[in-house]
Amino acid sequence: MWIRNASGALLRHLATCVAIALCASLAAVLFGAAVSEANPTIMEDSEVGGPTPQAPHPTVRMESEKVTIRLLKDRYAVEGLYLFFNSGASVTEWVGFPERVPTPLASANIARLWFGLPERVATPRRFSGSQGEMIRFEGWVDDRITQFSDAPERFRPLANKYEGFRWKSAQVEFKRDGITVIRVKYEARYSYHPKAVRYIFGTGSQWKDTIGRATFTVDGTEIGGVKSFFAELSDTGTYGTTRRERVSETVVSYELTDFKPGREGKLAIDVYGPPPKGGRDRLYSYR
Repeated sequence: MWIRNASGALLRHLATCVAIALCASLAAVLFGAAVSEANPTIMEDSEVGGPTPQAPHPTVRMESEKVTIRLLKDRYAVEGLYLFFNSGASVTEWVGFPERVPTPLASANIARLWFGLPERVATPRRFSGSQGEMIRFEGWVDDRITQFSDAPERFRPLANKYEGFRWKSAQVEFKRDGITVIRVKYEARYSYHPKAVRYIFGTGSQWKDTIGRATFTVDGTEIGGVKSFFAELSDTGTYGTTRRERVSETVVSYELTDFKPGREGKLAIDVYGPPPKGGRDRLYSYR
């Protein structure tokens, strides 16, 4: 008798667990859809990056890349200065700067796929003022104001390497045995959660040979200094040297020389905001 009672209790317990699991699955799918529709960039990084041609270039080398990222309260500002040398004949190329395209339903699909449900398909589209979107983008080529516009069709060959990106692009002339300078500045919003920035320098691998010198400066003056963010480099590739320096209590800098970055090479920055008053210093800062 006691065996039958124990078996019945166990079955009832298992049935309750299954019912709870099914309810949780349905809630995850429905909640994920609601959240991702309300904030389509949730769980995505805010990603921008350096200039790239449409395909690996045989004659134009990036001699230097100088990038400053200022961390503001609700967004970040980027200023980039890029110097190129063309060792071949004069050529005009499309040059593009990447930015992550927000895609809705990201979190909903994670829940659906986890429970074996078919993925909901969504077409990337522009969300005015959404996280990760470049705003007030300005560009110059050899000190001439140049219009960089959205042109995704021109960079389809890079779709497999950088899926889900759009490209701010313009035609640039690289003169024979000459120097070309591209300068840009823009702002973008942080990722929704966690509050973060990802600057992709791996796009520089599309240019000839190695990158001569790259300097990445992160300025956290307006958010409380180096105790308010964490930054690190990844996939710096082959050759060359890397040096990092804490310039001040608010600024850190990275310098790489004569290196060929990996395709996923990036500077990752997580923003935490000012440390609590009277509290202990955060252990994270930069590395």
